[in-house]
Amino acid sequence: MPVIGIIGGQSHETASCLLEILESAGVAREFSVIDLEQSAQTIPVDILTAAGESQIAGRVIDLRENHFFIMNPDQKDILTLAANSRGLLITYGFNNKVCVTASSVMENEIQICVQRDLPTLSGGSVEQQEFGVSADTERRGAENWLAAITAALVAGIQVMVLNKVY
Repeated sequence: MPVIGIIGGQSHETASCLLEILESAGVAREFSVIDLEQSAQTIPVDILTAAGESQIAGRVIDLRENHFFIMNPDQKDILTLAANSRGLLITYGFNNKVCVTASSVMENEIQICVQRDLPTLSGGSVEQQEFGVSADTERRGAENWLAAITAALVAGIQVMVLNKVY
């Protein structure tokens, strides 16, 4: 079972977004999502996602053999630690140099733009594309959704349009 670990001050919100994506895609039981800020678990993770400043980032990034390390390069504290990551770096955020960004954000919708092909855990890839996702960006924050969607794409999940009414 692939393990997705999340670190950072927004780890709880990002994990909630990711779980919603996994449930919507019908694959929630096929993945383990661990909020590493709230857990003392030391199991290896397949995907490590940074969501905000982290008290444990240096220890987790340096010690874990991650297949993928997902981060926002605007997080300067995490950026300096990225050189220690053993994983393939995948970036998200609100600038034109990241791998996954949002071309528009509204109250209940986010338009995702995959700006370069992304490798996946299974060895495949996600091609450049743009798609919309209905999501509660007001309550959970667009950046948390970006982190979760990026992790889901790298995990090989077909991110579906969420049809929930908020």
